[in-house]
Amino acid sequence: MRNLIQHFVLICFTLSTLTVIGQKESPQTRTIKGKVTLMEVVEPYAEIGNTRTDIVTKPNKDGSYEIKAKTGDILVFSAPNGLTQEIIVEDVTRYLNIDLKPKYNELDNVTVESSKRKKNLQLELLKQYQTDKGIIKSAFGFIHKDRSGYAMYMTDDSQFSAAEFDLLTIINGRFPGMRTVRDPYNILNAQVFMRSTGRLAPDPAIWDVDGMIFTEYPSWVNPLTVKRVAALPGFGAVGSYGSIARGGVIIVNTENLVLNVNPYTGKKDLAYATDNYVQEKSVNFNHLKRELPTYLKPLESASSLHEAQKIYSVEAKKNRGNPFFAIDAYQYFEMRWGSTFVWKEILKENHPLLNHPVHLKAISFLAESFHRDSLALALNQRVFKLRPKYIQSYISLAQAHFNNEDRDRGMALLGQLRYLEANESLPNFNDGLNEPIRNQILFENGPNQKTKPQIAQIHNITESLGPGTARLNFEWNDSEAEFEIQFVNPRGQFVNWEHSLNANPDIIEQEKKLGYSSKDFILEDFLDGQWQVNIKYLGNKSATPSYMRLTYDQGNNESKTVVFKLEGKSVKRENVLLIDPYRGIVTN
Repeated sequence: MRNLIQHFVLICFTLSTLTVIGQKESPQTRTIKGKVTLMEVVEPYAEIGNTRTDIVTKPNKDGSYEIKAKTGDILVFSAPNGLTQEIIVEDVTRYLNIDLKPKYNELDNVTVESSKRKKNLQLELLKQYQTDKGIIKSAFGFIHKDRSGYAMYMTDDSQFSAAEFDLLTIINGRFPGMRTVRDPYNILNAQVFMRSTGRLAPDPAIWDVDGMIFTEYPSWVNPLTVKRVAALPGFGAVGSYGSIARGGVIIVNTENLVLNVNPYTGKKDLAYATDNYVQEKSVNFNHLKRELPTYLKPLESASSLHEAQKIYSVEAKKNRGNPFFAIDAYQYFEMRWGSTFVWKEILKENHPLLNHPVHLKAISFLAESFHRDSLALALNQRVFKLRPKYIQSYISLAQAHFNNEDRDRGMALLGQLRYLEANESLPNFNDGLNEPIRNQILFENGPNQKTKPQIAQIHNITESLGPGTARLNFEWNDSEAEFEIQFVNPRGQFVNWEHSLNANPDIIEQEKKLGYSSKDFILEDFLDGQWQVNIKYLGNKSATPSYMRLTYDQGNNESKTVVFKLEGKSVKRENVLLIDPYRGIVTN
């Protein structure tokens, strides 16, 4: 009877807490700052608007802007030649650096049929790409030099020589009217000029490397990987690339180019591509983990915990208020000395991150990875108080209860979320947004229960659960974080899932409205061998690092948590985890 009363009180407490979901708050107005660019170039005609207040502002000459907003407001970033982006302001939003993507307008009299013909032409060029060296892949699709309608010159690796040691030497002298200028003091800096425009200060050409646009010379391109190069010297490129292409465009395709369109469906489908084998050079994550940030370098000399604490006290004064110093220092003391000293110092000095849910999530990830289950629970409870409307707060707090062997509280939290969803208090999405709720219940009860979760549809994944089945749950601390997760099967073939505003704007919007920041994948051992997981960080609109927790679970009490710091935009980390769905985690 006493046990029944305890369960009743627990459920009533959970229900009363969950009623805050959907309630409106009255946050204070604050100033949001940042910079607006178009393809990383200042756009003088950009506009930033607040849909609630109808206030519209323009950026300064350097692209910087300021605008007033409250939590929940929608800021709209637009430009005549750019695709509009909408950002939902959150409780922690202070800075938003927005780089708009270009758009190109079709004529008013273009019909649906002509649009279909354009799509079919792209599919046809895709199928011919491997055999027709007159085709090149740009950021805006495939182009054939004989059908482009404007001046275009091409060359390919069959004409290259071993003496050409970089990209500049490959193109030098191969295209008419082109002039290359290299910095005599730094050979990695260079510019390329096309035909003369009559201007005293002509514009240099921009670069399109495997669909990525750069305004500076991409000295990092390995000449041995270059397959095709095209030069667009005229104004034909301006229609697609915008005004930054006044000096022309040089398009480069390397062996890393992924032809990721299914010619039968016309949709992005990395699993379909016949040549989707990993060739891109990556930064080894395990190597990165061993490198301390500059502000922690003094700690390397510490020969004891006591000495490290003294050094920390000195460095903490220099980095007062820096949340990333505190987070990295916590990880250092855990890894090197097995100590929670830094967390105690954070509490002692009432550090600002104690009121910042994004930074608290980062430390909770680390605490969980070091098996500090009680600390992780306390951290998630703090986040819960700061973000009572976020569904992720409930999911993470439930997991923390499970880790502390308090299954009743964890199941009650998840169960009430399911209850609210069933009674339409929460949207019932069909795109897998509620996977962690369903999957967590499944894996807590064991893989043989009747209710099956929604399974993420990626390469060679089915809805059956059994021996050799593994769940990968990714959770990130910052909802603005953008990244690409790559799964590489034992044969070396891969499939990517991109979390970005450009790739999946609807998903990002739904995540923010629900307060949701995690994703589940289910892998089955259809091939004998190991799967590899790679991560590419695409930024978080504020030039700061983000943190991600990856939990591997087989539903048989075998689980592992890996935490990694995402920094260095567009740098791919390899070997985040090696997985064998039958034998579990494989370290490397």
